[in-house]
Amino acid sequence: MQNFKLKKGCLLILAFFALASSSLAQGQVRKVEARLVDGKTQMLVSLSDPSSYTVIRLSKNEVLLAFQNSSLGPGANKPFWAKDSLIKDLSVSQKRQDVVSILALLKEPAVTLDYSLNKAKTRLTLEMAGNAPAPSTPKPAAAAPAPPAVKPPAAPLTSTGGTVITTGRYDIEGRPTIIRPESAPKPEPPPEPVKIEETPPPVVKPPGDSRYPIKRPLNPATAGHDFSYDGPLLSEANGSGTPDQDLFSKAVEEYKTGQWQDAIRDFSILEQSYPLSEKLEPAAFLTARAYHGLYGANLTKRFVDVAEKYRRAVKQFPNSRFAPQAIVYLVQMYKKVGNYPEAAAYADLVWDKYKDRAMSPDFMLLRGQALLANGQKDLALGVFDMLLGYYPDSEYVEATLLEKAKVMHEERAYKKSLEMLQEIEKKDPQARFIYPDFSRYMGENYYQLKANPKARELFFQTVNTFPDTPDKDILFTKIGDSFKDQGMQDKAAMIYKMVVSNFPGSDGRLISLVRLADYIDENPDSDIMEDKTPKDIHQEIVRNNPDHPLAQVSMIKLARLAHDEKRYEDSVSILLGLLARHPFTKLHDDVREALLASLEAIFTRDHREKDFAHIVEYYDKVRDVVPFEEMPQLMFIVANAYRETGMCSWALTQLEKVSRFYDDPKPADIMFIMADCNKKVGEIENARRLFETFVLQYPGEPRFVEAYHQLADIYLERGETDPAIQALRVCLRPGTQYSDDFNLMFQYAKLLKNKGEYQDAVEAFNKAVDLVMKSDPPNTQAAVDIQEGIGDLYEEMELTSKAVKHFEQALELSGGPNSYPALQFKLARCYASLGEAARAMEILESLARSGENVWAKAAKAKLEQVQVKGAWDKTG
Repeated sequence: MQNFKLKKGCLLILAFFALASSSLAQGQVRKVEARLVDGKTQMLVSLSDPSSYTVIRLSKNEVLLAFQNSSLGPGANKPFWAKDSLIKDLSVSQKRQDVVSILALLKEPAVTLDYSLNKAKTRLTLEMAGNAPAPSTPKPAAAAPAPPAVKPPAAPLTSTGGTVITTGRYDIEGRPTIIRPESAPKPEPPPEPVKIEETPPPVVKPPGDSRYPIKRPLNPATAGHDFSYDGPLLSEANGSGTPDQDLFSKAVEEYKTGQWQDAIRDFSILEQSYPLSEKLEPAAFLTARAYHGLYGANLTKRFVDVAEKYRRAVKQFPNSRFAPQAIVYLVQMYKKVGNYPEAAAYADLVWDKYKDRAMSPDFMLLRGQALLANGQKDLALGVFDMLLGYYPDSEYVEATLLEKAKVMHEERAYKKSLEMLQEIEKKDPQARFIYPDFSRYMGENYYQLKANPKARELFFQTVNTFPDTPDKDILFTKIGDSFKDQGMQDKAAMIYKMVVSNFPGSDGRLISLVRLADYIDENPDSDIMEDKTPKDIHQEIVRNNPDHPLAQVSMIKLARLAHDEKRYEDSVSILLGLLARHPFTKLHDDVREALLASLEAIFTRDHREKDFAHIVEYYDKVRDVVPFEEMPQLMFIVANAYRETGMCSWALTQLEKVSRFYDDPKPADIMFIMADCNKKVGEIENARRLFETFVLQYPGEPRFVEAYHQLADIYLERGETDPAIQALRVCLRPGTQYSDDFNLMFQYAKLLKNKGEYQDAVEAFNKAVDLVMKSDPPNTQAAVDIQEGIGDLYEEMELTSKAVKHFEQALELSGGPNSYPALQFKLARCYASLGEAARAMEILESLARSGENVWAKAAKAKLEQVQVKGAWDKTG
């Protein structure tokens, strides 16, 4: 139990990396139990949702199940197992990266291991059976006796479901680990480093040495079992006379004729019956080869079984001359199933430990391919260049140059890639008929260079020459695209329809459906898809393939269709659904553009209708799911809506976010509204700074005069006469929206009066009078104020007679002599100054009788002054 617990750490690393490349919805492990059923142990794992899982045979007595993107349900960490089952201990735990691991310790090694999911993918069944009794080992004798009758070993370990381990494996010593290029195990003692000179001597190929066969790389679409490197192993069958040699030779013949199971059986009998035989070493490696032959056509599902045999052979005979090639087979296997990190790691292991094998041209090509597939492009190109330098006449040169041409294509150096392929074909006209990628990449280069007829020719040649080439549906789709790009829409549509009919479930079919939807949209009378509309097609794609990247394309298309039909809210709803399901979509920019268009349409419509409240309401509804922070145009509309509804603080919050998208000076609209909102919330200094910057930066903007109007208010409030006069002068220019504003003209006149610019003030007052008289309806109170202001000006200029005239006009407009005490007092003061004491006293006496208000008191004081002056004048 102690060892069982201590091993968990290593096992969890393996499980974590084995699942790291998947991404499914969050699931839950609800229940784990194990029982004995018909002599076999069945472990049942109940799941809430389908989850990506891996079953890993860690050792003879340990099995690990790992579920990605999963959590433990209540009580799931307390599994049940029957005491009569094969289970000795069972541990269920939640690990980092949302991984649930189930580790089973067995009482004895499992001979069979089968696992499968039910149709609903909510229950995983793992079935195991224990070991059969092993035969006894005969004692050695002086003369080798005939082989005893031995019972054939139990069937090899099988696994019939689940997923391939993608990033976890045994190391060369059989321990579960993760090997990366930078941490590949080093041999003990380390090999002597290989010094590469500028013109290094090539590795000489020994005559007849099958490690370096002269052959073209196998066609991956048609290759069967590869015997090319089995020569040294098969040569071990030469000779006879001893029972173990005869049994080994028999198994070799079975292997050579493809009788894989018979060969596996006889190699196993040899191992059990003759433990001291010198043939155990080649038998171990040939057993792995036989498993490879047996399961090679179904390698993805039986990968663990085959890889384990190679690792077992290398572990058992680490210094064997057959070990390097066994590891090379592991590189090929990992590369074939798409586990490129492990392929590259094993390739580095060969490079570090087995220099003889590593420097062969076929391995250098394989290593470069593994590194390239693992994203180590520069290192891969270095290996390719080394191969070309060491072996310029090797038959692997063509394949190496093809790999370099593919790299150039991926780097979008289409002309250089094409030139390299043409150079290969110039030397070997048959190259396009040997390598499936040759014609394809020539076609891809022409396709990218818009040479559509040539691209079509090469794509057709690829699918005709190599009918089993992968991604044939994509090639046909590109053939359709080449017609489309040349304006041959009808021919393109026919190709797309063929792909839809002949390649069900393929990516090419979905791409072709999208293309056909566009075709029908442009040709509404077409019946190529019977009665289906573009909307029908896109809805079908989304319904049947909700998690496919092209479903995202269709959702964007559906949103745009809704937008075109002015169903803007529906468009937004579709796009928000896309973001909810695919938050990290690669079509982020397209989603953003479509969202911006529909939201802007909604907000613009509401802004035009002055429904600012609806803008704010809709924003509050969708702001948690719409990335407004990435859409400054929309944020500005929202900010203005907040401003129009009186929520200037909220408007400023939005405007601060918007302003981050722009360098100084900020755009005119943003700067003006920020200034206006700052003024309304009392941040006068900020408002002043922004308005002043605005009028300097944007003199041609429509709101230029409005900015000066706002500045005039700020200057007036602060008593800054000169800047206020300048601001009002701009506002009152002919042709502006304020040129007929009598209130501004009146303010301007008073400022001029206060500054002592009397002539300009008189002119301004008179303009104010004209403007107020033209107003419709007339503004009586404004007229009174203006006349009073003119009277004050003339009184200050000591033109008392003119002052009296305007004070009298003001009183008349105000409704009578008793309606405006201040005017009456000013008028009485003017009469007194003119020597008309009687008229002055009449007004003052009337004011004095009006009560105890301020004007009554002032009138009494003035009345005494007038009376005294009158008495004085009489005695004088």
